[in-house]
Amino acid sequence: MIGPGKTIRVRSFRYDKSINKEWTANVEEINGSLIVLSGRFATRVEHPVLGIIEAGTMTVEYFWTDRWYNLFRFLDDDGSVKLDYFNIATPAVLSDRMLDFVDLDLDLVVRGSGRIEILDEEEFRLNSIRFGYDAETVQCAHDSLKSVKETISSNGIAGILG
Repeated sequence: MIGPGKTIRVRSFRYDKSINKEWTANVEEINGSLIVLSGRFATRVEHPVLGIIEAGTMTVEYFWTDRWYNLFRFLDDDGSVKLDYFNIATPAVLSDRMLDFVDLDLDLVVRGSGRIEILDEEEFRLNSIRFGYDAETVQCAHDSLKSVKETISSNGIAGILG
């Protein structure tokens, strides 16, 4: 049975069902549709927008089985939140020792200052053509991005996390 203290594999797929990224994470909480994981970057990553993410950087990862996005909270060494990174994605599917979702190539970042940035709109547009996103997927992605942005603008991250 999957529950707190267990390690699971997270798989991020592209729309064509090919694996985009995968990693392991620790289950912190499962509460209704919410799945909370924690993990550390195994290797140093150079991200075009986020800059350098050092190996060992801790994340708290929030997935929902009924929302078209997930949230990664990047933490400093002292546990304070460095930034919040939303992936617009299909709802998570949790199975035995596995959590899967489809990354829809559209992202939103909330910096420590509270500034909101929408990322990868062109990548989303191009991949929606390349992979043939259906109309419902495109609409759900746009609706989710708008909802996340409006919720954060009104209520901050607390509005997302309830």
